[in-house]
Amino acid sequence: MKKLTLCLALPLLIAGCATSDSRHTAEAEQVTLFEKDAKDVVIHSGFGSSRIESWRVVDDSTMIIETFGHGEVVATFSMPCRGIRTADTLGFATMGPFDLDKTTKVILPDGRKCYFKELKPLVKLEDSEGDDN
Repeated sequence: MKKLTLCLALPLLIAGCATSDSRHTAEAEQVTLFEKDAKDVVIHSGFGSSRIESWRVVDDSTMIIETFGHGEVVATFSMPCRGIRTADTLGFATMGPFDLDKTTKVILPDGRKCYFKELKPLVKLEDSEGDDN
């Protein structure tokens, strides 16, 4: 599949949806799209050095993001993210430079947004007792 990396500044959209607090209209939301299981996805230098290799969905509330050089990260959503299990492409929206954090939004192909509750490194337990060979 063709790899998609798309960066969008959406100040007009933010301004159109803004409330009376005008200081948020100057911020630009940046969105980067990744195809599921895409290989060698490079995020341009304007987004920092983070690189997403792939992602997989555990259930509507949890996904695992595989990165180049940063291991795997478990992302838990604040509410169930309906439709994420069938999505082939996701957008990761951040305010500012591309860094996955708790403020990152996942955007589904139909435009629905899912918000992270927390991000934690994936810890894999190794069976050290089984290495008697």
